[in-house]
Parts: sequence; C-alpha cells; structure tokens
Amino acid sequence: MLFFRIEHLRYVVIELETTTFDPRDAGQLRFYVAAVDERFSIVARHQPTVGICS
Repeated sequence: MLFFRIEHLRYVVIELETTTFDPRDAGQLRFYVAAVDERFSIVARHQPTVGICS
C-alpha cells in the first residue's frame, strides 16, 4: 500500500505479510521505497519515504 502523509510531506509504503517475517522481506521493502523515491518523490519538497513491514 502506498500513502502520502500531507502533514509531513512524505510517502509511506506499507507491506502486509501473511507469513512470518523473513529478512528478504526487508530487502523487498527497500526496493519498494527506492522505487517510490525515484518515481514520485520530489527531493526539494518531500521528506524521505518511510517503509513499514508488518
């Protein structure tokens, strides 16, 4: 899921897992965050993107 937090001017990427946490999940989440930063984020205006895995 991708959200934009207006108060903080940042994107929030949330990955929901149905299985137990695997360290590979963190790498996948980093990929998603990097993709959002590259594709949508305006460096001069937005705060860094946050990734949450649960």
